[in-house]
Order: sequence, then C-alpha cells, then structure tokens
Amino acid sequence: MNDPAPSLLPRLAYGLLAVVVAGLIISDFNRARNLVPSHGGNMLPMVTLEPALSGDASGEIRARGSFWLLVHGLAATEILPKEHRVWRHGIAPATVVVVEPRPEAARMRYAFDNSVPNQMLTIRIAGREVAVRGPLREEHVTGEFEIPASTDELRVELAFSGWRQPLPDPRKITVTFYELTLLLP
Repeated sequence: MNDPAPSLLPRLAYGLLAVVVAGLIISDFNRARNLVPSHGGNMLPMVTLEPALSGDASGEIRARGSFWLLVHGLAATEILPKEHRVWRHGIAPATVVVVEPRPEAARMRYAFDNSVPNQMLTIRIAGREVAVRGPLREEHVTGEFEIPASTDELRVELAFSGWRQPLPDPRKITVTFYELTLLLP
C-alpha cells in the first residue's frame, strides 16, 4: 500500500546540511576578519595579508580605489599565526615604491626590526636623498616621511647599507618590516 505522507528524513538531512554549511562560512569569515586588518581608504599597506593586484619577481602592484603603486624589494608576506602579526623581509639593496602621480603630498610610515650592526637607512625620492638614519642599533625602528605632490611617478627608495644572508636562504635580507604604509590625504 502506498503511504500518502512523504518522509521527513530527506528534508531534515538537507536542513541540517544547510545549517552546517552556513556555520562553516560564518566561521571562515570571522577567522579572516581577525587575520586581515581593515584599512581605511586613505591607507595603502604593503605589509599585509591583502593580496596584491598582480605580482611577479620584478614587483607587485597594490591599489586602493583608483590609486596604485608598484613595490620592489620585499619578500613574500609571512605571519606568526598565534600573534596574528605579519611581516615582510626587505631585500637588498633597497625596498622601492613607485608612487603614481597625485596632486597632494602623501606620507610613508615604516616600522622594522634591524638585525644588522651599524645599519644605515637612506631615503631617496626621485633620486634625491631626503633623509639618512643611522647607524642603527639592532632594534625596532619606526619613522615617517613626506612624499611630495607630483605630476610624474615618484620612485621612493629605502636603501640599507647592510644585509644578512642566513644560509641556506639565498636572499639578502636588510630588515624585517612590520609596517610599510602609504598614507594618502
């Protein structure tokens, strides 16, 4: 004899599956939100878990809205998972940021750990030396400098006098950046 009442078992199974999938999605979004800091529209971080628009061995392109920049001399982003702290090694001879033309001045903020004795930091903008810091002790270093308004692209260079090459790593590591951020007006 045919049972006119359909079984509730398939409906319950689909409902349970939908709840589990929704829970996993919400959990992943919460985990991602805790790992990746959100930045305002006027900040363009280069030490972040946010993916670059594009990148290869010659550099990476980062953008915020219609504003973009090109970065050279930074290793891939690494993270200490328990601390949610990201960093990128600077690669010798310099970390270079090419900033697009803009009508207003901007600021570049940096923070890094130095492990090279008597390290010197030279900051150049468009080939002109604007600041020299050092000799730096083996310590945590922070700073900020202005990038002038320009109708042309500007090459901003953070050049370091020394590096270390921990074997078997072939990279020439200058410093460990914890922050390298362009602050737009």
